[in-house]
Amino acid sequence: MATHFDDVANAFPSLDRGKLRHRTEQLHEHQDAQLLLRHVEDAVCTIDTPEGTMDLKPGSGVLQGCSTATGDFIGVYAAAIDEWAAKTIVPELVVVSPLTGNPLDLSICTYVDDLGKTTSPDDAQELVDSTKESDLMLDKSLKNIGVEQNTKKRETIGQRSLQHICPFR
Repeated sequence: MATHFDDVANAFPSLDRGKLRHRTEQLHEHQDAQLLLRHVEDAVCTIDTPEGTMDLKPGSGVLQGCSTATGDFIGVYAAAIDEWAAKTIVPELVVVSPLTGNPLDLSICTYVDDLGKTTSPDDAQELVDSTKESDLMLDKSLKNIGVEQNTKKRETIGQRSLQHICPFR
């Protein structure tokens, strides 16, 4: 077993505003959607400089400290992760949910823009190959929403057994 960890580079400020607009308009009544989008699109970041203050108006993404930023980001990011996850299923880590009866993929774990993917390669070369292939597929899914992986924060760790991860199989 091995788990590969990834992170999104500049996740919040890089998000494609078109994808955010589309998602917001799908989820909310027109007037509410327009108000929420104005909140994002009119955001300004003020910084102090030796010459005085400077207002910066981001052209993409959401300001990380914004009250709606996490929900906005995850709402768009989740679709990209779902697309990628469907292509990288690890059958031995899929179980049936005792609550819903639906399949549940235990190989993926996310926390906002951090991502962990567990695989079960037969040997080191298969680990290298499957990780490269998975990263390429993840890159394609993330590109669709205007973000990319932070390759400096990638890490892979190995584990000896499936038993301690999924003892109820």
